[in-house]
Amino acid sequence: MKLINYGDIDWLIGDEAADLLLEYSILMAREGHADAVEIAVLSSEGTEQMVTVLIGPATMMTARALETEFMEPGNAVHLEAIRERMSAITSPPNVLPAEPSETISDYEI
Repeated sequence: MKLINYGDIDWLIGDEAADLLLEYSILMAREGHADAVEIAVLSSEGTEQMVTVLIGPATMMTARALETEFMEPGNAVHLEAIRERMSAITSPPNVLPAEPSETISDYEI
């Protein structure tokens, strides 16, 4: 597990989720964009909560490994959503122009 520090709040989160949040933060900073993502975290008392985290060029977040007896929160669905967002930026789909429905000659000049 890792302890994420975001602003003045600390959360426990699985290693994979912490690493992906940091990776997404770097990508958003490089692109000059921002996004909000939902992720399951554990409070310092061990209670699971959903949080929405703003990820952008000015994100101030740290992660450090921490030994704990708590089970990491389930984030498979949330991590897949973040990966899809990252993929849309790093490997955007090819876009082809649509067939024109009107030509210039269709308009009266």
